[in-house]
Amino acid sequence: MDIKDVLGNISGFLTVVGGIFLLNAFRDMSISWRDVSASAKKQPAMSTQGDNDDRNETHQLLESDLHDFRDARNSISSRGSV
Repeated sequence: MDIKDVLGNISGFLTVVGGIFLLNAFRDMSISWRDVSASAKKQPAMSTQGDNDDRNETHQLLESDLHDFRDARNSISSRGSV
């Protein structure tokens, strides 16, 4: 086998192993299209004038996302492994 074939086989194998790992790692997460579309909405651009209101709003959004992530993680860990 040529070196290109060997590298192609190794990278393909690692891609499949990585995909299987990700599928198993996130199989118990319940994500709906509403969650995906809500996270995909564009945030208004922050002004360069130094408005603290925009920064506080962005900070509150990040805290909200972190809280949602912790709730999801806790609900997954409370289910236990199957």
